[in-house]
Amino acid sequence: MATLKSSIVRNGLSPYALAIPPFLLFLFAWVFPPSLYTHYIREPDLMYLNPGALVYFILCLIAFLAGVKAVSILGFQGPRGSLEKIKLRTSSPLSYLAKPLFVTGSACFFYMLLIGAKFNFISLLLSQQGNVMKQAHISAANGPDANGRWGASLFLLTGVLWWAWYRASQLNLRKASKRAFNVLFIICCLIDLFTCLATVDRTNLMPYIAGLSITALFLKTRASDARPGKLIVTTLISAGAVIGSFLALQFARGASHFDAFVTSMLGYTIVSFNRLAAFVDGSLHSAYEGRGAYVFAFLLQNGRFAGLRHTLQLPTSFGLWTSEFPALEEAGLNHSFNWAGVFGYLYSDLGWWTPVYTFAIGMLAGYAWYCFKSGKTIGIVLYPWVCFWILFWFGWNLLFDARGIALFQAAVLLYIYDKIYIRTLREPVAVRPILHSSWEVYGQTIAVVPAAAVIVPIPAPLAAGD
Repeated sequence: MATLKSSIVRNGLSPYALAIPPFLLFLFAWVFPPSLYTHYIREPDLMYLNPGALVYFILCLIAFLAGVKAVSILGFQGPRGSLEKIKLRTSSPLSYLAKPLFVTGSACFFYMLLIGAKFNFISLLLSQQGNVMKQAHISAANGPDANGRWGASLFLLTGVLWWAWYRASQLNLRKASKRAFNVLFIICCLIDLFTCLATVDRTNLMPYIAGLSITALFLKTRASDARPGKLIVTTLISAGAVIGSFLALQFARGASHFDAFVTSMLGYTIVSFNRLAAFVDGSLHSAYEGRGAYVFAFLLQNGRFAGLRHTLQLPTSFGLWTSEFPALEEAGLNHSFNWAGVFGYLYSDLGWWTPVYTFAIGMLAGYAWYCFKSGKTIGIVLYPWVCFWILFWFGWNLLFDARGIALFQAAVLLYIYDKIYIRTLREPVAVRPILHSSWEVYGQTIAVVPAAAVIVPIPAPLAAGD
């Protein structure tokens, strides 16, 4: 039982475990009462006990888990013990942690000021006019980023916050340094939080909170006093924070009574599986299906790929988004909710070949999990994003959108930074020496290894009656 508990504690954040909640949500949608669904969403329930949707989702899930397992079979398993400490080439751990935080925090603060110069976002949020800001952001830049490249600073800071918390736990910060780091870290967290609120975008705020929660939970699992009960409490608090942030933004965008909250919660969770069922049944068709628009979203969000988009006959991200609403109306579905779920969008591009894609992403997730456990910079920054993508299977395929690219850039920059500052230490390897001579001293047999002059005590055999 102790071994089982330890395994659960140390693997509770693995891709295997994280795939359970979205699968349970899918099953909940699959059996959700059709009359209740139609009452709140105002559309037919195509998902109820739909065999095609069930088979398709399970195939995608099995392929994903097989990809994760394949990475483990190849030998990328990572350490199972406590988190390893790191040694730096500098004498100031605080300086090592503070530089990336200060740079990205300053950039994100400036981005927040740019938003604030256009909108009094605090008063708009408090007056439940968040939709005004959301539409203004979309219209201003023909996409979700209203201030050009400055928008990338938000997710650069997010990645650095995840990295800084992980690395701080691997360093022995002294009291003054620890206090200074905590102050700087909290300030940067607040900058990130208010910038997310200013964009009124759930998919900015929720990954930020989820990533911090995942990092905190992982560090707790590697503590010597890790207990399932404590971790369950922390998990519930983290889940409550994510759900609370979602509800807060819903309130800011006008949902102020019970029915509106229920409709909103259903509309942004199980309704996406109804669109998945419509794709599988053939009643819903995307205007750009089969062209890869949902597989690699960053191609649609970056102006540098305009030529490639033209060649592939792909729209901008704004054009793709607006094309979804007429398609939903033609299918007889409520166009107020356009999410089709990750597997739904992938079906639009890949059809029944989607499990091949999810197998490859499973390998990516498995390798990111290995790097995260091993304390490798790439894993520290990217695995929380992969975790959110898994938990967000009811949303859209944001794994390779502009925010994912910004996090990848942060991971590369921090990898270079760590190469400069971290001094790699090799753990001593236990080797069974070849014994050349031995003699007895004070009742123990002593063996001598001439090359290393290492003395290894070998207990003498116990005599009868000892």
